[in-house]
Amino acid sequence: MAGTVDPLRNETEALYRVDMRDDTFDELRPVSASELDVKEKNIENWVVGKPDILFSDPESVMIIAKEITGELQADVLVVDSQGTLIIVEIKRHHCDRNVIGQILDYAARLSEWDYEQFDQRWKKDGGRGNLLDAFRKFIDNDSFKEEDFLKERRLYILAAREDESMKRIIAWLRDGYGVPIDFVPFGLFKAGENVFLKISKIDVTPVVSKTEWAGDWFFNANETYAPKAYEKMLGQGVIAACGYGHAKTEHKMNLPTKGQRVFMFVNGKGIVAVGEVIGDSAVQKNSVFGTKNGDEYHREVRWSHAVSPSQAVTSGECSEWGYNLPVRCTIGKVSNNRVADRIEQELTRREPISAAKATVPKGVNA
Repeated sequence: MAGTVDPLRNETEALYRVDMRDDTFDELRPVSASELDVKEKNIENWVVGKPDILFSDPESVMIIAKEITGELQADVLVVDSQGTLIIVEIKRHHCDRNVIGQILDYAARLSEWDYEQFDQRWKKDGGRGNLLDAFRKFIDNDSFKEEDFLKERRLYILAAREDESMKRIIAWLRDGYGVPIDFVPFGLFKAGENVFLKISKIDVTPVVSKTEWAGDWFFNANETYAPKAYEKMLGQGVIAACGYGHAKTEHKMNLPTKGQRVFMFVNGKGIVAVGEVIGDSAVQKNSVFGTKNGDEYHREVRWSHAVSPSQAVTSGECSEWGYNLPVRCTIGKVSNNRVADRIEQELTRREPISAAKATVPKGVNA
């Protein structure tokens, strides 16, 4: 029909798939979910089955439950590594201010739940055992307090588009009154028979601190998949990561800046070392994990103190001092500088790692 404007299409920009072999271009045409017969349940299943679609660090979230037909509940309930409940409502098309009322109603209903109701809902959706025990195991912290679990809330509306009234209301609630609500846009595109998803991500870098961040970083050496990797990192004077693809791994390793403090964590044990970042940027190497795809990146660190895993500062100890370590992150901020200082002090008091180990560099704990 002449004069009709496609609301999905932006005439000032275009997205193409480029075939570098013969310099051909296929335009990625924006399409609606209904055109592809994508239901809200499909999107919900995508998020639950592959959390890295929606969350900035999928290893930092644990899915509690998804919607059951006929149930007055948000589409997805998630808990992050600090015990915060994340409530996600999904709309496959555009949404308006009515959706804000809907998600606020869900949040109000959930505010009346006690722990037992969350535990029952977890089991109803296939969760095994006790929810809090599963969460403590997930974050590697047996001392996480029940009274801190699921007390903080964050609300997100995931949809293709939002209208102006919805934007105004969300901004007013969030910026004016501190309501933790936000909008997460997504778009679907098609080129030939291929379908592409573009989506913003929910930032789950843990802990909103009440104190100013002092530039300290937490790093997980990932002993689960590479036993003794921490020893290689100490020996080579680096932190190292792999397995996220070149761009994402390099980005993670470039998060700390030169001169900032970094703490190294070993899964199931605790923090074993502290040092200072001395390299300007990440370097591609293959000497810690030995991956075949070549996406291993290193960042130089001058380690000042290191202990054996048996002497590590545990997650439980840090909780007792008032801070929950972001153990599900590969690398993330340590937002409580008081506890960061105490961790370093504790490491220096404990028996240092044996200087006889070939992997330990000269000067560590000297």
